[in-house]
Amino acid sequence: MELNIRQNLLKNWPQLWIILEKYFSDIEILNVSNCRMNFDKNPSIIYNNIKQTVLIDTDNDCYLFENIFKYYPNLINIHLGLNQLSFISEIFVDQIQNFTNLSLSDNPTLKQWDPFINRLGKLKYLQELIINNYGIDRIKLPNQDESNELFPSLKHLYMSDTKISSFDLINKLSRLSSLISLSILRNPIYLTNQIVTFKSIDKTF
Repeated sequence: MELNIRQNLLKNWPQLWIILEKYFSDIEILNVSNCRMNFDKNPSIIYNNIKQTVLIDTDNDCYLFENIFKYYPNLINIHLGLNQLSFISEIFVDQIQNFTNLSLSDNPTLKQWDPFINRLGKLKYLQELIINNYGIDRIKLPNQDESNELFPSLKHLYMSDTKISSFDLINKLSRLSSLISLSILRNPIYLTNQIVTFKSIDKTF
């Protein structure tokens, strides 16, 4: 069951807790996009049934999501586009260990691959990562041995509309062993004199 209450006038998360507990305790998909809600009270229960949440354009940062997701222990898919993400904390990553799909697009205030995107590499089940329209201008992975532990299941990576400007930087992603699809539309990429080989990546331009 899905509950879509986007663009409503809920003022705080406790109002949502009441609605869920009273009327929608069995929902699996929750969409509260375009709502501006304060978090000032913890829920009285854990929402084990919810597998997917859509929180697009809620004007929040990582601190709020840290508080929210601990009450949804079985989440595997979230959409956090058009928010105010400027960092990704280790606490946040620890709370989303079962994720398979993560969309963080349209958060241009997040500008560093390392350490923030690398922290997401600890998600061993993550298969799809969407980070379009970010302020990132470089890709920095750990050394070769350590990088083998990052993104072990990642198959699809979308990073269009960033500030990546070199195929040499993009080529670093070939070290991600499971990656089969990469979308890098509308980046200011220029060619170098060296022909770059992308191992195990189906390129989309």
